Amino acid sequence: MSKRMLVEVHVGKRYGISRLNCDGAGQVKDVIIDNERYNRISSQSKKKVWRENLEKRLERLNGDSMEHVYRTRAMKDIFKKEFLKKESELYAENADAMAEYIVKSVLSCALETKNGFDVTNQVLIVTKYDVEDIIEAFCDVIKTSEDWEQAKKETAEKEKEKENDKKKGGKAKSSAKGSVSQIIISALKAKLPLRKYGVECSLFGRMATSGVMETVESAMCVNHSYSLGKATLDSDYYIVVDNYLSAMASETESGQSGAGYLDEKEFSSHVYYEYASIDVGKFYDNLTKGVDMSDEKNVQRIKTIIIEAVKCVINDIATSAPSGGQNSFASRPDPVGVYITIKEDGEGRTADTYCIKEMVKKGSAAAKTEADKFLNAMNEFTSGDFADDSDYLARIYTGESPEMLNGAEHMSWKEAVKKVGDVVDEKF
Repeated sequence: MSKRMLVEVHVGKRYGISRLNCDGAGQVKDVIIDNERYNRISSQSKKKVWRENLEKRLERLNGDSMEHVYRTRAMKDIFKKEFLKKESELYAENADAMAEYIVKSVLSCALETKNGFDVTNQVLIVTKYDVEDIIEAFCDVIKTSEDWEQAKKETAEKEKEKENDKKKGGKAKSSAKGSVSQIIISALKAKLPLRKYGVECSLFGRMATSGVMETVESAMCVNHSYSLGKATLDSDYYIVVDNYLSAMASETESGQSGAGYLDEKEFSSHVYYEYASIDVGKFYDNLTKGVDMSDEKNVQRIKTIIIEAVKCVINDIATSAPSGGQNSFASRPDPVGVYITIKEDGEGRTADTYCIKEMVKKGSAAAKTEADKFLNAMNEFTSGDFADDSDYLARIYTGESPEMLNGAEHMSWKEAVKKVGDVVDEKF
């Protein structure tokens, strides 16, 4: 079985009048390339949509194939709800305190209160398997009221030591080796590395800041998309009318005139170059961790998940709109063109060099439209001196002017997605 495969996707995507990936101030993000400013879409805003769509698709396909991942600061609340499900009164009655103990003493996270809600000082990325194992390890160690009292006593002593060290200007000591928290942490360090990463973490990766969980290397590489034309920003002025006050007989009676609220939002419309690659072999390695692959049912299940996940993400790379700062006139665009390559070895290769070359051309040499710039760039990318000479398993193109892409097989989008799935199926 081959465990090496790289699927790369190059997209020229025209967004209609949209607010794409705006910052907190409502401004469209940008980037400077060759001393000129261009609009930009961050990789994170794209991946958020892909993760959400992937979870929905796999749930429809296999029921519970997409193991839910918590990306949250509200881990205390998640643990608390797990304790409340327990039949034992020990856990149900102390659910809040036990959840706080896990966050502080096991995961080593500080808690702060915001809007009456306890949150961690950082976003944690945790699978449902991690939650199950952490609760199980806790309950294996703390089985009685005496165990819980001992854990609280040790925590109080540690907090007192920390305060004394702080006053003296010294460094706080870590928990003693035989303490309750260290016993739980040791159990988790032995258990979690043997457990599954889940589909989302296997594909998109995870940075773990807690010592009991592992960092997972992503199987994807995603660029920050940029417009093929110079940054242009327009403002959309909008109003909110108070329909109760404005219905009164006169301005004197209502105490207002005109709109009840006035604000503005920036928007733009461009063709963007977007690139992403999926290391299917890495995805396979991540996904099979902790899975008994001698069981033929698991082999078939993993294979189905890989094929459907790759097809779903490929489709979203080409056609989905990013999240973040959008409003009602954001669109799900049809791309100008999509070029997909599949190979078993070699490095990923973006068309940035050729796109930027087209973007900075002046005078008569410059393409008339941003769509033309993308097509010209892909023509150079597939036929220039540095064109990749790898033995491709497939080179597929869907979109305008297929004659401009050297060596690519032209087909409809549905055929292209099916072709990718068929190649993955054959090799895995």
